[in-house]
Amino acid sequence: MSSLEGIEKQTDDQNHLETPVLDQAWVDQTTLKTSNQLDFLLSEYKKQKDEGVK
Repeated sequence: MSSLEGIEKQTDDQNHLETPVLDQAWVDQTTLKTSNQLDFLLSEYKKQKDEGVK
């Protein structure tokens, strides 16, 4: 366990890790896709719910 604790205490500079860059185009594209899919699924759910009541 002591070796794991030592690794956790190291800073990012010591591990030579860089902060990832935010890809705003990917975020926008993914958000649009998921929003469209959510709208479709919600409308499909409502349709199925309405048809099931009959």
